[in-house]
Amino acid sequence: MNVGFPFEALAEGVALVRGDGVLQPLNQPMQRWLQVSLPNGATARLDALVPEPERRARLERGEAVPVAGCDEPAELLLRTAEGQVWLLVRPTATAFEVQLATARARALARLAGSLSHDLANMLGAAIGVAETLRDHVAEERDRRTLAELVAGVRRGSELAMALERQLRARGRLRPTASVGRALDELRLLFGKAAQHRAFELQCGRDDDLPTVRIDQVVLVQLLLHALFLGVQTQATSAQLQARAAELRIAGGRPRAGVRVLCDLAGGEAAATRAAAAAFGEAEDLLRPAPDEPEAVRDLLLARFAVLRAGGAMQMQEQGASLQLVVDLPAASDA
Repeated sequence: MNVGFPFEALAEGVALVRGDGVLQPLNQPMQRWLQVSLPNGATARLDALVPEPERRARLERGEAVPVAGCDEPAELLLRTAEGQVWLLVRPTATAFEVQLATARARALARLAGSLSHDLANMLGAAIGVAETLRDHVAEERDRRTLAELVAGVRRGSELAMALERQLRARGRLRPTASVGRALDELRLLFGKAAQHRAFELQCGRDDDLPTVRIDQVVLVQLLLHALFLGVQTQATSAQLQARAAELRIAGGRPRAGVRVLCDLAGGEAAATRAAAAAFGEAEDLLRPAPDEPEAVRDLLLARFAVLRAGGAMQMQEQGASLQLVVDLPAASDA
């Protein structure tokens, strides 16, 4: 046993599991937890802490098992290293704490949405003042400066309104989206991050694309997750192209819709391969595997939204690139 390791520095309780199942606590958090979890005089054994065979089997498979009988909710984990078995106990958030955190996030979102709305209004007023001043400016250089000011403020106003839509999103019974507007909002929301990362972002689309059957905010969120995956795999560029297409989703009848292609190029080979494999092997869209990259988990949730809208979403490797294909049926196509 590595007795030189500073177990007392850990917030989690740690115990060594001996061959006979007896636990040897290695720090104060584990000693305190065992004192309140076991009857007085009871031997600290793994089968006494988790007597149910099914729960013990889950623990031995490496799953976290929730336990009661202590001062606060906790979960147990078994880990094996260098031929030795270790038991870890760590506190978990209570349902009440999760509800508080969720309520706090909702309150912050409402405040941020309100501030974004006010900022958009103030920027709109600034545009009006600048437009009024233009007729009273004689110097051509000053007129160009004023025009650049108006263009910059208008872009800021559009960005504030795009943020407000994301923050104040509400579900609708029959949601629809404009793919063109989604690409415009994507450039606004991700443009500055792309500049900071030297990440090249190109967006193109056909004229007169049909409205599609998905929520506008969810569509923008999906595209953002795709770009975040590009950043996570160290891609250097993303090219998005939206085209009107006749789709045959899941072998069904042909229907009008829009196909969005997103090519993430220049990524690190191992990360690109792992992302494509994780996306392709996911069995449960709403419960991704814990070792999947965060951006892939977000895209899997987005894929669930696409499937609910009657669409399809795939990801595959294309040489050194990742290609995401999103098919969305037209809103008018029953």
